[in-house]
Amino acid sequence: MQRSLNGRTVYKGIAKGNIIYYRKSLSYTLLRKKTILVVKILSAEIVPFLKSIKGVIAEKGGITSHPAIVCRELKVPSIVGVSITDIKVKEHESVKLNTFNKTINIENE
Repeated sequence: MQRSLNGRTVYKGIAKGNIIYYRKSLSYTLLRKKTILVVKILSAEIVPFLKSIKGVIAEKGGITSHPAIVCRELKVPSIVGVSITDIKVKEHESVKLNTFNKTINIENE
């Protein structure tokens, strides 16, 4: 199933992985190379995770913010301005994030 994402692309690319919703208690052990991180706000507290993940979907944050710049430097496909409630994807679900055309495909359906 494909869903459109309304938002601004930070870095264009395609990433396949499992959805993980960010929370303060999130540990590096939960994150794998195949993780697409969903965050409420693209803030500096996610920067340490950026080398360990495949993609980022953020509800708030600017394309010129520090984390957005790091996403571009590390070539992490990312998009901001997406309503998290509109994603309707469960944690650990396998998806394909395409920031070229702003879509998310649920892989296991």
